[in-house]
Order: sequence, then structure tokens, then C-alpha cells
Amino acid sequence: LVPEVSAPGTNVLAAYHTPGESAPFGGTPSDAEIDLMSGTSMASPHGAGSALLLMDLFPDWTPMEIKSAIVMSAYDETTVKEDGVTPTDPFDDGNGRIDLTKAALIGLVMDETAANFEAANPAEGGDEKTLNIPSYQNSQCVGECSFSRTVTNVADVETDYNVVIDAPESVLITPTPSSFTLGVGESQTVEFEIDVTGAEMGAWQFASVTFATTDTFSTGEPITDARFQLAVMPDAGNLPALVEKEV
Repeated sequence: LVPEVSAPGTNVLAAYHTPGESAPFGGTPSDAEIDLMSGTSMASPHGAGSALLLMDLFPDWTPMEIKSAIVMSAYDETTVKEDGVTPTDPFDDGNGRIDLTKAALIGLVMDETAANFEAANPAEGGDEKTLNIPSYQNSQCVGECSFSRTVTNVADVETDYNVVIDAPESVLITPTPSSFTLGVGESQTVEFEIDVTGAEMGAWQFASVTFATTDTFSTGEPITDARFQLAVMPDAGNLPALVEKEV
């Protein structure tokens, strides 16, 4: 499911240099320009900088663990679409806006290997939905579909979690287990069964999964809930012609 997160990218006050002009470094102050700039070129540095800061805090984490911490702690609910009023959906900003104050206190991360990414390549017969990443998207959920995710406790204390589902009434998502306790460094795989038989056919259905906890680190700081988004589209599948006609 992309995008995975959002970051400040509109009207960012930044220094820039016009190609062809003398470089501002070593020049006079008049050589440098400052302006409001927008776009991916402004948002991307926020993402890269966020990863670098977390890598400094947690040098033993893998790149995917760093990424999952950023994604699963980015659940700002204040972002809106271009009209400035309508709330965004996961296709606009993924899991939400990056928030390092939450990412630095995350208690769960997900990891994945380069070999599994290569094996999941659809062009080679793989299925990217099987990757252990903090999102899930399925454009052909025929009646029911399922997936699993494995999380690892990176807090310095044993932690209790409840799996909280936020989904439309027409979408039933059942996690197994629905609660669990992890010691330091322990992992847990959670299976998710999705029933979309009551949802509108051909319309995207959005939901979120939150691993919620009220526990704290040994320092007393609250452990951040970990959340990821999913998007599924109910699909009729290959129904026999007679059934399709009668429907």
C-alpha cells in the first residue's frame, strides 16, 4: 500500500541555488536564495532525516525495522485532501504523517529480508502481500482473504498488547491472537481473517490495525502504540455465467 507515510512537503521555506549561477558556498550572501518550495523534493529529506535519527538511536536495528518504526508511529489524524476539508485516506498519506516523538518510543517493529522481497516479485510468480511489512493491500478479495504479520518487542520491558481493529461495519477483520504478551526481544505472528461479503463490490474498503498497550519503558515513558493501514476491494471472482446473470 503506497504511499506509506507523508511528510511536510508544501510551502517549506528552504535555501536553493539556481543551476548555472555561482554556487552560494564561499560566495556572498546575495548568491543564496530562499523561497517557499513544495513537492517530493521537500518531503523526501524529512523521511531520510527521520531514518538517520532513528539509526543513531538504534544502531542495531535493521533498515526494515527502522522503516517500520517510522510507518507504524505515523498516525496523525489531522491531514486533509487538497480541498483543505476532506480527511485523507491511506491512498493519500499512507499510515499518516511522520512523528519522530512517537517513533523513538515505539515498542514493536517488523522486519523483512532482501531474499523475501526478491521472492515476492509478482513477475517471478511471487506475492507481495506475503511480505512482513506494516501495510496490506488486496484489490481482489473474493468473499474472504487473509494475511499474517510478525512483530518483535524492542522495548526494554515485557509488554502486553491488544489488537484493535478499526474497520467499516461491512468489513469483519478477525485477528488471532487478539492479545498477547511479549518479553524483551520476543516475536509474535498474528493472523488476520478478512470477511468482505457484506461490503460494496468493487469499492475500496479501508481499515487499520493497532497493537495497543498501556505499558511503559523502564524509564517511565509510555510505549507508543503501533498501527498500520490496510485497503481491500471486494471482488466477485470468476462466477459462472448463469450465476452472474441471475445476480
